[in-house]
Amino acid sequence: MSATSRRAPRGPYRRGVIGALRYRLTGHRMPLALTARVTWRCDALCSGCGMPNSSKPELTTAEWVTVLDDAARLGCVRVCFTGGEPLMRDDIGDLVDRCSALGIATTLETNGGRLAQRARFLGALGQVLVPIEGGEAAHDSVHEPGSHERGIAGLRAAHAAGIPVSTVTTLCTANRSVSDLEDAIGVAESVGGTALFQLLHGEAPLASRAARRLRLQPDEIRELLAWLLEAQAAGRPIGVSAKTLRYLQTWPDLNEIVRAASHEDVLCSAGNLHCVVDADGTVLPCVVRPAADAPNARDTGFEAAFSALLDQPCRACAIAPLVEYNYLLNLNPDAVLSRLAQARTPISRSAA
Repeated sequence: MSATSRRAPRGPYRRGVIGALRYRLTGHRMPLALTARVTWRCDALCSGCGMPNSSKPELTTAEWVTVLDDAARLGCVRVCFTGGEPLMRDDIGDLVDRCSALGIATTLETNGGRLAQRARFLGALGQVLVPIEGGEAAHDSVHEPGSHERGIAGLRAAHAAGIPVSTVTTLCTANRSVSDLEDAIGVAESVGGTALFQLLHGEAPLASRAARRLRLQPDEIRELLAWLLEAQAAGRPIGVSAKTLRYLQTWPDLNEIVRAASHEDVLCSAGNLHCVVDADGTVLPCVVRPAADAPNARDTGFEAAFSALLDQPCRACAIAPLVEYNYLLNLNPDAVLSRLAQARTPISRSAA
């Protein structure tokens, strides 16, 4: 198939629906979606990121393969490789290929700087996500000089290799102008992809102190979300479902990231249907509340570590990708129909 006609595999989506239904009917837990934070290392200096430069040893290739094999046996249908910068691992292509052999859909979150050199080795990858904060000035003010140009070059290389692509824009003071959102969507359109949007959370575990200075006022955020809903209704390739965008609009306090009570009709599935495996093998329900005593797949194996996860004290959050995950895993009709529409479109899938 050519790069312009490649479509999403249906198998993982079907298995995901079956797994989610099984959980709702019987309470059977399974890691349908897994975030693999394969490294803490990064080659970029982004002002909003607080990723620790950890000295803990990272899982080896063989250890990651064991985690992926165990996750597949337990029902995993999607793995998102992230970091740090996952392309700093020489074996990332091997891990993507392993997922493909296991019938697992894959996503790679990258700053894009290494994609031009590595894209041809990632042919089995299901999707690439690259941050684009708007125009060059807006983007480089959040990341670093030259990163906008490198990110676009990476997106073009991935698209040329036949890999579906999406841009990711974090709403912040650098791109409060609608023209910057237009620029981000335009980049996505130029490579036949979708444009994803999320909120900036200065209190999130992996946010830097500088991230607090980049936060928009709640009214500004709601205005931008309203504009995105209008753009989506007009046919622009916004890869976040309208259901999630409306959810974020009604979040009670946009300065806080989590709530102990549920919000609207979303049920958090963290630790039940999705989880995170850190670079050292630590297994967490999600990225919001890391725990010092969390189980480790290196010590106990992934299955035992996943089984040992405790319920989160929070019941809702305003992290757009997690909201989208939860709506999909709750089999919310609006979110599922939005995803199916994207899956039918060549080179167009969103993050969850």
